[in-house]
Amino acid sequence: MIRKTKAACQIGMYGLGPMGRSLALNFADHGYSVATYNITADLTWQLMNVPGLPSLVTPFFNEKDFVAGLKQPRTVMIMVKSGAPVDEVLDRLLPLLDPGDVIIEGGNSDFRDTARRLRVVNEKGVMYIGSGVSGGEEGARRGPSLMPGGNVEAWPVVREMLQSIAARNPKGQACCEWIGPEGAGHFVKTHHNGIEYGVMQVIGEVCWILRAMGMTNDEIADAMDGWNVRMKAFLLEITSEVLRARDDDGSPLLDHVLDVAGAKGTGAGTVVSALDLGQSVNILAAGVAARLMSTNRKRRIEIHELYQLPEPKLPGDPKEWTAKLGQALEAAFALAYAQGFTTLEEASLQYNWKLNLPQIASIWGGGCIIRADILNEISAAFVKEPMLDTLLVAPAFVECIRKGVPALREAVSAAVLGGLPVPALNSALSNFDSMRSPNLVSASVIALLRDLFGAHTFKRNDRPGAFHRNWGKV
Repeated sequence: MIRKTKAACQIGMYGLGPMGRSLALNFADHGYSVATYNITADLTWQLMNVPGLPSLVTPFFNEKDFVAGLKQPRTVMIMVKSGAPVDEVLDRLLPLLDPGDVIIEGGNSDFRDTARRLRVVNEKGVMYIGSGVSGGEEGARRGPSLMPGGNVEAWPVVREMLQSIAARNPKGQACCEWIGPEGAGHFVKTHHNGIEYGVMQVIGEVCWILRAMGMTNDEIADAMDGWNVRMKAFLLEITSEVLRARDDDGSPLLDHVLDVAGAKGTGAGTVVSALDLGQSVNILAAGVAARLMSTNRKRRIEIHELYQLPEPKLPGDPKEWTAKLGQALEAAFALAYAQGFTTLEEASLQYNWKLNLPQIASIWGGGCIIRADILNEISAAFVKEPMLDTLLVAPAFVECIRKGVPALREAVSAAVLGGLPVPALNSALSNFDSMRSPNLVSASVIALLRDLFGAHTFKRNDRPGAFHRNWGKV
């Protein structure tokens, strides 16, 4: 039986997949009446069969009743797959909405699509918010990190609701604040995911190094737990959990998992948007490329059988290496987060978004996947110096990276010599070595090559101006 509402609902949830369903229940837990709708009725029925479904949740089976069941001005949150499905939902919803209503789009949309949709929606007088939602299904249910941006006039309408369901960081602050105009919210969420790609790849490579030294999954988990006493990183915490997981027969689950890692596109979006801004994010790009490489399993097997090389086995005392890899891991984390925040800072300047970087670090301090103690250092660094050009010059980062780079260099060298691929760790080291180099000889060579084959000119280090050499061409 369909429930009848006694009063109009305070928010509508359009899209009842795992994230939409979890957010709807989260809103209800915090005392908000929620109208729910899904374009296919099966997910609506699944929601209705949730044990102990709160009375504040009201399912609807057609869009007109769904919209009519909302208190005016209406607030509708869309949780559908990014891309064309969002535009299709807007085409269906807009004729039913009135000026002053608010749409919140909570998927992983490209920030440029969000800005375009905002303009279209505004033509009807409806306000638009593109909000990043981080934390996965569990975060959405118990407290996500939220990154809303778009029409700032809509923020007072939804602020209390969104902040009430958000996670709290270690200081007790809501992990939800206004990010900026246009597609700023979705841009920040995309780059959160890009950092996630890089950091997860770093963690995976460290696990592989320790496995290649003969350590068991449980021993590696113990190492993760030891490092996490200092780092307090959610991804290290759950890595320990998956390393200890057992299959039905009691054997390690990890040993039965196919070596193919999926992706949904936000990592690639991070790399593309960073390059558009003239920023190098090679650590994050390595994480994206490694996942793509993993999907080519048939090709990898063919090459393995052709070359018949031994499986990587690294020499050394695992206990000694555990201490070193903890330092290397911490330095690689710092370098990955620094790349992400440098791109956010550049986007803020080029797009005139005026992003509050300390606040973003604070928002990511709870609920989200990349929450870690390093975010406290990032927030403090930008509070102390708002126009900080790079986190690599912040004292806490200098200390961490200076301490960890020797171990990182040893780890990368040992892995390369042993034939073990470590693209993210190698990228972190290359990033640091490039950033600390006052003379990039490779760049000088490339500048002359470009001038020779394309007359692109080059700059000199002994006098100003642009120069072109006559290379003797007829």
